[in-house]
Amino acid sequence: MPNAHEDALRAIRAASTALQERWPEGESPRSWDRVKWSGDRVQELNLRNSRLEVLAPQIGQLTALTNLDLSFCSQ
Repeated sequence: MPNAHEDALRAIRAASTALQERWPEGESPRSWDRVKWSGDRVQELNLRNSRLEVLAPQIGQLTALTNLDLSFCSQ
């Protein structure tokens, strides 16, 4: 069954080469490093040191997100 939070994470990953390197293709978003789930929803997302340049708008679909770490993302 599709999950909106998993779909949002996949879209965020697709928009970022840095996250494509961090989160392997074909693995479930539930197993991705530095993603904390509460039930079926993402609660925490740690993108620290990810070299992330742009955050995809799908971040707004993570409605249970209470902690987003974007520190040290610049190259």
